[in-house]
Amino acid sequence: MISIHATDPQPAGRGQSIRTVSEVVLGFPLAETEAALYQRVALEAAPMSRLGLSNLRIARVLGVDDKTVAKGLRWLGSFR
Repeated sequence: MISIHATDPQPAGRGQSIRTVSEVVLGFPLAETEAALYQRVALEAAPMSRLGLSNLRIARVLGVDDKTVAKGLRWLGSFR
C-alpha cells in the first residue's frame, strides 16, 4: 500500500494504483411476503373498471380508498 505524507516530494504517479475500496460479498435470505394491498385490489378492480365504474365507486365496493384503486389499476396496466 502506498501512503502519501505532506513531506513526500512527489505523490504517487498515474501508473500506481491505490486500493481504496474492498469487495464484500453479502447474502440475504429471501422471505415470502404478502402482496401489497393495491396489488390485491387491482385484480378485483380491473373488471369493474372495464365495465365503466369510477375508481371511487370501485373503492366503495371493495372497502378501500379510491387512490388505492387508481394505484392498483396503474400497476396492473404496466404489465399490459
